[in-house]
Amino acid sequence: MLKKLVGLSVGEILLVAVAGFLAVLFLPRAATAKDLDKDQAIALYMIAISEMGVGIPDVRPIIHTGASLQMLRDMVCPQASCSPNAVYSAGRIFLLDGMDFSNPYDSAVLVHELVHHIQAWKAGGPASDCEEYRVREAQAHEIEEKVLSRLGADARVARSRMANIYCR
Repeated sequence: MLKKLVGLSVGEILLVAVAGFLAVLFLPRAATAKDLDKDQAIALYMIAISEMGVGIPDVRPIIHTGASLQMLRDMVCPQASCSPNAVYSAGRIFLLDGMDFSNPYDSAVLVHELVHHIQAWKAGGPASDCEEYRVREAQAHEIEEKVLSRLGADARVARSRMANIYCR
């Protein structure tokens, strides 16, 4: 299905999204992060945009594949123990090495990070405090859950991670 989208404008793809067929039509089926191609990234980006109900950001995220777990930990939780699969930071998405986009959970993780990119674009920058961060995380997890549900996967995975986010 993705190959049929080559040559369509972003507006044409968005029209398909508005028609409600985006989740079924565009989710990639067989690639790893090392092989993540432009069509797959655009498809997942369109899912995030469609779910958020916003226009297309004028700044595209830069997606880095093959990040080590230590690199992601250093970015997210340098003083604590955590195991992030991906991190969004200042227009860049860093994906853990070995992610498999034929797996709905890995696809949903990328959609989650794309939501953070759109949130930052819409708000003009990163969350200003912990409460705003929690609101953004809740929205990203909600959209991640929708993607997982549409794929017939267990959406409770996203919800359980949200329970670990708190403000001090």
